[in-house]
Amino acid sequence: MRKLIYLLMIVVLLASCTGNRDKGSQNQEGQLPIGVQDTELEMSKEGHSGDLYSPDSTGPQFQSEESFSEVDLADYNRYHGTAEFHYKRGLVLYRIKNFKEGILEFDTVINLAPQMTSAYINRGKGRLEIKDYQNAVLDFEKATEIDKMDSTAYLHLGLAHYHLNNMQSCIEANNELLKLSPKNIAGYFNRGTAYGQLKDYPKAIADFSKAIQIDPNYTEAHFNLGLAYYWTGDKVKACQSWSKAASLRSEKAARVLEKYCR
Repeated sequence: MRKLIYLLMIVVLLASCTGNRDKGSQNQEGQLPIGVQDTELEMSKEGHSGDLYSPDSTGPQFQSEESFSEVDLADYNRYHGTAEFHYKRGLVLYRIKNFKEGILEFDTVINLAPQMTSAYINRGKGRLEIKDYQNAVLDFEKATEIDKMDSTAYLHLGLAHYHLNNMQSCIEANNELLKLSPKNIAGYFNRGTAYGQLKDYPKAIADFSKAIQIDPNYTEAHFNLGLAYYWTGDKVKACQSWSKAASLRSEKAARVLEKYCR
């Protein structure tokens, strides 16, 4: 296991330490039931947790050698035990789905660099994975205290509140996200899903419509928009939305379309 982690760390380090900081990254599983027995008529919550990313700080830079044997191990060892080293190791452990040990690595990072926003965010992501939602909330809240302009922290704070069934707090977190990033599709989709949970369908419709305006081929938004229309009694628009989702290869939308739109 140590050898595997070691090799994976080298791969990560070769890629660079600056990483991708796309604050609208999208990768969340789960569904948001809206009070019906038919499981086909449940709002989808797929698509928006955000991916792991590397810190926005300088650190070990390795040349792009083609084999592990040519990596500058002296340079690698120079960073052993630093916050950067443990941060990278935490990411590698997450990559192989070892979230509990990854969280411990981010504990170490935070002890070494207590103002490193991305360390709190990634520890919170790990806690989301192991369903430790309350502590995940604390991590994301700490990240927003350190950097009030980090939209990624608000994105994940909203998700953590959603899992705790704190829908109003989920909405508020996404409100902050959208102030910082008005075209963040994840913010509209997740906020719309929370509104759906609260049965505030007009606001859900507005948010899913905005997500579709940003990305006309956003399958899950079309599906959820259809559900929101359905529960307002507008079957025509519901079927139109499901038809669009089905045309984008949503099998669930195709089943709903067949069952409710004949």
